[in-house]
Amino acid sequence: MCLHLTDEDNTIRYLALDQLTDNPFHLWKDRSKESSTLTLASGTLSDEQFYTFFLFMIYTSQLINICAVIANSLCIAVFVKLGFSEPSNISLTALAVCDFTMAVLFTWATCAPC
Repeated sequence: MCLHLTDEDNTIRYLALDQLTDNPFHLWKDRSKESSTLTLASGTLSDEQFYTFFLFMIYTSQLINICAVIANSLCIAVFVKLGFSEPSNISLTALAVCDFTMAVLFTWATCAPC
């Protein structure tokens, strides 16, 4: 996972997500030069603030993914009970199965860094 940023002087910096080390606040490694802050348009974001935001995004996406898994499980159960005699039931069941699969994969993928 890479993040591409541009500084005020339009130099492109490539940041790559490293494996978690003993210091949980050292998540991003600047490939062009060493930096302890992430420069954004509105200012700077320290490592601790970025880590807090990163965890907030992970926990929020986990909650949304769990709700998606539950909702799609119910949809699949309802459409199986209705039967597959109508083409719309087949299409909606396929959509629910696809969404369920993606929610499970995203739940697993966002849980991996923690």
